Amino acid sequence: MHNLQINRITAVLNLMTHRQMSERGIDWGNQQSELRGEGVHHIVHCPVDMNTERNHENVFEASQRLNDLVNHKNCRVFVQS
Repeated sequence: MHNLQINRITAVLNLMTHRQMSERGIDWGNQQSELRGEGVHHIVHCPVDMNTERNHENVFEASQRLNDLVNHKNCRVFVQS
């Protein structure tokens, strides 16, 4: 059994930019399929780039998404960054 299943994770909030995923060799499409196969029901990509002038907007949006997953959808969330 995988760690996500062991910890009853039902949502993933991915904060990585497309560039960061590319640099780490992550294929977002494949990863989404793998997460669904592990029982993750909510998969959210909300990139936060701390090197831009809009980073405060990105962080605010990510926090709103996290709040929704936890408080409105009752998810156990893994934050991927």
